[in-house]
Amino acid sequence: MIAVAVLILGLLIACLRLPIEKPAILFEKAPAIYYVSPEGSDSNPGSLSAPFRTIQRGADVARPGDTVIVRDGLYTDTDLDGTLVYLKRGGAPGALITFKSENKWGAVLDGLENSSKYAWLFGAGARYVRIEGFEIRGFLRSGFWFNARPTAYFAQVCRNLVHHIGRIYSESGEAGGTASFVGYDNGHIIFEGNVFHHIGRVHHDPRLPTDEKYDHPLYLRGTHITVMNNLFYENRSGWNVLISDRADYIKVINNTLCGANPSKGGQVFIKHGDKRSVLIENNISYEAGPRGFVYFYNSSGGGVAIRNNLVYGTPALFHNKKTVPSFRESGNMIGIDPGFVEAEEHNYRLGTGSPAIDAGLPVPDRKYDAEGNPVSGPQDIGAYEFQKKPGL
Repeated sequence: MIAVAVLILGLLIACLRLPIEKPAILFEKAPAIYYVSPEGSDSNPGSLSAPFRTIQRGADVARPGDTVIVRDGLYTDTDLDGTLVYLKRGGAPGALITFKSENKWGAVLDGLENSSKYAWLFGAGARYVRIEGFEIRGFLRSGFWFNARPTAYFAQVCRNLVHHIGRIYSESGEAGGTASFVGYDNGHIIFEGNVFHHIGRVHHDPRLPTDEKYDHPLYLRGTHITVMNNLFYENRSGWNVLISDRADYIKVINNTLCGANPSKGGQVFIKHGDKRSVLIENNISYEAGPRGFVYFYNSSGGGVAIRNNLVYGTPALFHNKKTVPSFRESGNMIGIDPGFVEAEEHNYRLGTGSPAIDAGLPVPDRKYDAEGNPVSGPQDIGAYEFQKKPGL
C-alpha cells in the first residue's frame, strides 16, 4: 500500500509540473473591420454607424488581419502634408491589413490637380498590406510609392483605377509622375487587375520635341514583382512597364498594353544588367510603335523569357540598343489583330472570335481576370477572359 501511495503522489507532482496550455482564443485579437466615410469623424470609433473621416485614421489603428472599408465619396489630403495616406506599419504573414473601397472605384482619392504628391506612401514597416478597388487621380508624383530601403513589402495592389498622375507641363529635368514607383531593394509586390491611363507629363505645344518620355505607369527597380491582369492605355510619356537596372525576378503576365512610348517606341522596357529571371508571357501588345513590343537597353541575360504574347501594330517583337540581348523567345504571335470589342472607345475586352481566346499558356496562380471573372479551363491571352453571352 505504501508503494502504491508513493506512486500516486509522484504522478500528482509530475502533473503539477506540466505547463498549462490556455486556449489561444483568450489571447488573440479577432480581426476588426473599420469604416471610413466623408461624413465621418476621426474622433469616432470607426464602426459602421460611426465611421472615421480619413483613411489615415484607419491606417493608424489597424492591426494585422484587420480590414478598413472606405465608403463611396471623395478623399483628399486634409492635413496638406503632400500625402493622402502614409503607411508606417502593416500586417503579418497570413494576416494582411486590407484597405478596400466598399464599391469598386467608389472611393475616390483625389490629389486636386497635383496639389498632393502621393496617394499611398509606404514606409519601411508597411508590410503585408492589400489596397483594393480605389480610384486614384490627380497626384503629382505617384499613386503608390514604395521607396523605403531596404524593405520587402509583400504588398498587393489590386483592381484600382489610377489615372492622370503627374499631368504637368515641364521642359526641365523635373521628375514626372508614375502610377507606382518601386525603389531599389524593395519588392515582393503584386500589381493585379488595375487600370492605368494618362500617366506622366504633357506638352502645351505638340510641336515641341518630347522630353517627357520617362514617366512610366510602373517604374520597377525592385525584385520579386508580379504584374498581372492589368490594362494600360493612353500613357504617352514613357513605357507602360519599366524594368530598371537592379530590377529582377519580374513577371509581366496576362496584361493588355495599348499605345507606345511616343519617341522611343515599345511598351515594356528592360534596362541595364544581366537579368536572372524576367518573364513576359500571355500579354496583348497593341500599337507598340515601329520598334517592337519590348525595348532592351544595355540589358542581357538568358533569364529573360518572352513567350506566347499576341503583338499587333508593330513589325517586331523587340528592339535593342547598344547591346544585343540574350533571351528566350517562343510562341509569340506577331501581326495578329486581337479582336477587341471597341478599341477606339477603350473597350479592350475580347470580342467573339478573338485569336486570344483559349490561346494562353496556363498560369496556375491566375484564378481571376482583370474584372474578377473566374479563370477555368484554357486561359485567354491578355487581361480579360472572354465572356460568352448566354445562349451562344
